Amino acid sequence: LLYGAQDVVTARRLIDNNGNPEQQRIEIHKLNAMVALAEAVTCRRQVLLNYFGDSLPPTDGNAGDRNSTGSARYHCGNCDICLNPPETFDATVDAQKALSCVYRVNQRFGIKHIIDVLRGADTDRMRSLAHSGLSTYGIGSDKTEQEWTSIIRQLIHRGYLVQDIANYSVLKLTP
Repeated sequence: LLYGAQDVVTARRLIDNNGNPEQQRIEIHKLNAMVALAEAVTCRRQVLLNYFGDSLPPTDGNAGDRNSTGSARYHCGNCDICLNPPETFDATVDAQKALSCVYRVNQRFGIKHIIDVLRGADTDRMRSLAHSGLSTYGIGSDKTEQEWTSIIRQLIHRGYLVQDIANYSVLKLTP
């Protein structure tokens, strides 16, 4: 799929050279989904199933099958992540900030815009949409764009957010 970060740059350049904006939007979404799979820290099978609108049932709830917050964990027991879990950290506050931001922009924008709001981007678009006046504006300025992208991808992988590909990949909250 992708051998290294330069492959992502090359793929993005090829997509940008396509003259059809609608096709570009779809291909960018697909590329981002592929990068998200490569960067996943949750069960890769679950990530793939989420992409196709399906999911694994939570594991049976044994102590080892719960995350640090006590929520059920999904795992297939076969992928590299399930067999050798990566080190994680508690991102509860950051997750709350991101979810709150998605809510406050009425679930009408994609990842990049959510990150711009969280990081407090000072742009004409922020001002024209009045998003610089939101309570979530700038509350995530301590994190880089890459850190926020990773956090939001994990929220998607874990089922807290979905990307509506038919609607310009806007982020939507799940129940």
